[in-house]
Amino acid sequence: MNDRTANLPTAPRDADPRNVLLAIEKVTFRHGARVAIEDVEIAIGEDELFGLLGPNGSGKSTLLSLCAGLQRPASGGFRYRGVALTSPDRRWRRELSVVFQRPSLDERLTIWENLGLHAQIHALPGSWRERARELLQLGALLERRDEAVSTLSGGMKRKVDLARALLSNPRLLLLDEPTSGLDERSYRAFWEYLRSWRTATRAEAPITVIVATHRSDEAEQCDRLAILDRGRVITVSRPSTLKSRVAPDRIVLRAAKPNELAEALAPLALPHSVIDGALHVECDDGQRWLPQVVEVAAPCGIRAIEVRSATLGDVFVALTGHALEATLGDETAGANGGRA
Repeated sequence: MNDRTANLPTAPRDADPRNVLLAIEKVTFRHGARVAIEDVEIAIGEDELFGLLGPNGSGKSTLLSLCAGLQRPASGGFRYRGVALTSPDRRWRRELSVVFQRPSLDERLTIWENLGLHAQIHALPGSWRERARELLQLGALLERRDEAVSTLSGGMKRKVDLARALLSNPRLLLLDEPTSGLDERSYRAFWEYLRSWRTATRAEAPITVIVATHRSDEAEQCDRLAILDRGRVITVSRPSTLKSRVAPDRIVLRAAKPNELAEALAPLALPHSVIDGALHVECDDGQRWLPQVVEVAAPCGIRAIEVRSATLGDVFVALTGHALEATLGDETAGANGGRA
C-alpha cells in the first residue's frame, strides 16, 4: 500500500452473491518458500462474469490453477455448489472447462478434427457434433472447419480454443489471459463471441466465467472483480464502484523531467503521481483543468499531453502504489487449455 491509499474511501467489499457457485475459502499456496497466494477468500455466483485483475506475478494464474484442481493449496479450500472439494470430484470436473494463456490446439489438425479429438478424449455424447456446429457458426468459423489450425490467425485460434472449452457445456469456465497477444479487432471478436454464447445458452444452462487479466479494459467487461497484488486480494467490487473511488478524469503529461513537472504543478493542489515516466494529474473535469495545467507546465517542456477518463488501472495504482502493467515475479500458468 502507499500513502495515497489513505485518501480513498474505505468501502467494504461488495456483498457475496445470493447463489454462490464457487467459494474460495482462505486459500494459501506457496512456490517453495515464496507465498504465491495468501489467505484468498472470494465467493463467485452462478451466471457471474468474475474478473481477477492484477499485473503479471500477482497470483492470478496460480489461483486459476488451484480453482481447476491442477494444484493443491497449502491451506484453505474450495466449495462448489456448497460441497467442499477435498478431493477430485467427478461432477465438478464434468462441469469445468479451462482456457489457459498458451493455446494447446494441434495445429496439424483441422478445426473440426481438434473438436472431435476433444470430444473423444472426454467421452462426450454424440450430440457434440450439433453443439460444435452451433459454436462454429456463432464464431464465424463453420465454413473454415476443414482448414488446418496452422492456417488461422491468432484471433481465430483463440476462438477455436474457446469453442473447444464450451463443447462440453460447462457450468464453470476459467479463462487465463484469454486475449494476450491479440490485436484490438481480435480482442473484441473474442469477447463478442463469448457474450453471444452466454446469452444464447443462459436460459437453458447459464455459465459462470472467471477471467484472469492484466488489462483494465478486459476487467471492465466483468460483473465483479477482485484486485490482486502480490498474492493477496486488495478488494472485491463492481468495476463502476471501484472507479467511483478515484477522481473521474486524468491529465497525463510527458516531459523530459516529470518530477520537475510535478513540482511546477504543486500550486494547483491537484493529486498527481509519476507513473512510467509520465505525470498523471487527477481532477474532476479534465477539459476544465487543462488550460491551467498547460499554462503552468509549459516552461517544463511538455512532449505530449492527454486527457482521459479514469480506468481500473488508475484504481489499481491508487490502491497499490504501482502500475498494473508491472511484472512482480513468476506466475504458474497451470496447464493447457480445455477441460481440466
